[in-house]
Amino acid sequence: MDKHKQSALCNNLNYRHKMSQYAQRASVAFHTQLFFKSRGNLK
Repeated sequence: MDKHKQSALCNNLNYRHKMSQYAQRASVAFHTQLFFKSRGNLK
């Protein structure tokens, strides 16, 4: 594998990993919001 292909592969893997992390964080935030919304007001 030449350096250009290896660099392109690494860049793509890094991009996919970063996007996966963003999706995971958004999912946690969304489900946390749903959890507290379903509990209603605590008075």
